[in-house]
Amino acid sequence: VRFGALLLIAAFALSACGGGSDETGVDSLTGDSPVTFTGVITEVQDGTDGSTVRLEADADTAVWTTVSIPNLGPDSDFDFSALVVGSTITVRGETFEMDGEIWLTAQSASVVETAN
Repeated sequence: VRFGALLLIAAFALSACGGGSDETGVDSLTGDSPVTFTGVITEVQDGTDGSTVRLEADADTAVWTTVSIPNLGPDSDFDFSALVVGSTITVRGETFEMDGEIWLTAQSASVVETAN
C-alpha cells in the first residue's frame, strides 16, 4: 500500500512538475526532458510491482528512483534481483522534486554492476 501511494504521488508530481535534463548534478536534474543517471544503490524499499531505491553518484549527487514493472513496460528484461544495496545501475526517466529531494521515475533501467 505504501509503495502504491508513493507511485500515485510520484505520478501526480511528475505531471505537475515536468521532466529533467541530461546532466547528473542535482541542481540540473529537473527541467524539460528525460534524465540518464548512474549511481550506486544505498537504500532499497521493496514494493508490490517494483522498488524505490536511493542512487548516489557521489557524496553530493543522489536521487530517489522508482523502478517498477508498469513504468519499464512489458518488454523490459530488467533483473529486479539486482536492486540491492551496493549494486550500480543506470536509469532513464522523468524527474521531479518533492520535499527537497530529486525523484526519478525510471522508464528504462540497466544493471552496470551487481553487488556481491
